[in-house]
Amino acid sequence: MKLLTPFVPAPVRQPETEEQVADKKALFAELLLKEPDAAFKVALLIYPDDTGQALRVANLWPNDPDVKRIQKSMLESEGEMSFLPTEAEDLRDLLTKANKLFELGDSEGAARFHKMYLEVRGRIQRPAVAVNQTNNTIVNRVMVVKDHGTDDQWEAKAVAQQERLKREAAIDIEATP
Repeated sequence: MKLLTPFVPAPVRQPETEEQVADKKALFAELLLKEPDAAFKVALLIYPDDTGQALRVANLWPNDPDVKRIQKSMLESEGEMSFLPTEAEDLRDLLTKANKLFELGDSEGAARFHKMYLEVRGRIQRPAVAVNQTNNTIVNRVMVVKDHGTDDQWEAKAVAQQERLKREAAIDIEATP
């Protein structure tokens, strides 16, 4: 014998007022600035008990003119930096990713994220970058030419040098037994 469960209709939800919707849009706009690629996650924070409504909000509200206007106003008044994650949130994100990779069996990926975490925390010091000291050569862009006098003086010195070399060569030949 098959037991029948009684049909229980879903509770009737009261329609939201315009003020409630405006407040939720403002919250959605702020949270979306913090996590711009997570519209559905943000919508679930606003509508935790209504996945259907969260899905509709995630698809429609990111391009809603009211949401865009609120985001623009918030960025102008508070600046973009105020919507970036804090250091603690970044660290928590690194640990979460490391743990997920470890659970998936990617121990190398998990180790990389753990190393990044430890570097950010200052528990691992990166090696100092060696500075190349060989590039300290001073290059003068000047060529120094020794003055040998006039052409006649140079020729006279060259002739005298040749005569001296011939005499020294002749003495060496005579001295050789």
